[in-house]
Amino acid sequence: MRPAQPTFPPHRAGLRSKMPHAPVSCATNCRRRHKLPRTSLLFLGKTPTDRPLSLFFFLPRMSYYLETFLVAHRRLVRESEHRLRLARTLRCAPDSPAVSRLLALAAHEAHQAPDVPRLRGRLVYNLLGEADFSLQPYAPRRIETLRLVHDDHIDYTLKRTDRSALDACFARRRGADDVIIVRRGLLTDTTVANLALFDPHTGRWYTPAVPLLAGTHRSALLSAGVLTPLPDLTPESLARFTRLRLFNALLGWGECELPIAAVLH
Repeated sequence: MRPAQPTFPPHRAGLRSKMPHAPVSCATNCRRRHKLPRTSLLFLGKTPTDRPLSLFFFLPRMSYYLETFLVAHRRLVRESEHRLRLARTLRCAPDSPAVSRLLALAAHEAHQAPDVPRLRGRLVYNLLGEADFSLQPYAPRRIETLRLVHDDHIDYTLKRTDRSALDACFARRRGADDVIIVRRGLLTDTTVANLALFDPHTGRWYTPAVPLLAGTHRSALLSAGVLTPLPDLTPESLARFTRLRLFNALLGWGECELPIAAVLH
C-alpha cells in the first residue's frame, strides 16, 4: 500500500502571490502544486514485491523544505548554488533526477513571470515528491538595528519551512529590527540573512565560517573571493570591524549596510 499523501501545512496558505490580478496563464497570481514522478525522489529501486522502496532513511517523512530564489527577468539567479543546496538536503548528487526536476519546475514557472528585475520564487518540497512553487513581489525589510541573542541549541542547517526556532530568537530582539544569533559563543546569522563584517586594517569582508544556513548568495560570494570565512567571530571581536552587511538570495550585496554601532548588546 502506498503511504498516504500529506497535504501541505495550513500555514502554507500564505504562499499565494499578492501581485495584482493577471490572466490565468500568468504564474504570478497562482500557486502551483505538483506531484513529481516517483523517479524524482531519492532512490529508484523496487522491493522484491515490486512495491516502491522506502525513501525516508535520512529525513523525517513529513518534513517540508524551502528553497527561495531570486527571479530576475524570468530566470533563476545563482541556479548552480541552488542545485548544490537542494542536493545536500535530499542527500543525493547535484545532477540527480530529484534535483533536476525541482529546478526544472522552478525555471518553468520563472519563465512565465513578468519581465521584472526582482521577484521572490518559493519552492516548497518534501520527500514524497510533492513540490509547491509560487512567485511574489519582494521588498527588502528595513533594518537599522540588530540585537545580539544567544541560543546554543538552534539548528537551521537545512532550510525548512518550520522557522519556530528563528521566530523565538526574533521575539527576543527588544526593540531592534532583527537579531544576530550567537551560538556557542560565535556569531552566525540574522533570522533572514547571512552576515559580513568589514575589517579596515585588511580591507576585507569576513563572514562566520559556520553560519546557521549556508546561503546561496554567500556561497557565490565566497567562490568569487569577495568574502573570507573566519572561524572565531565572537561578540567581543566586533570591535575590530567598522561596518556590516546583510545579504541573502534576494537581498543584494551592499544593499543593506550598517555601522557596527547598530549592533546592540
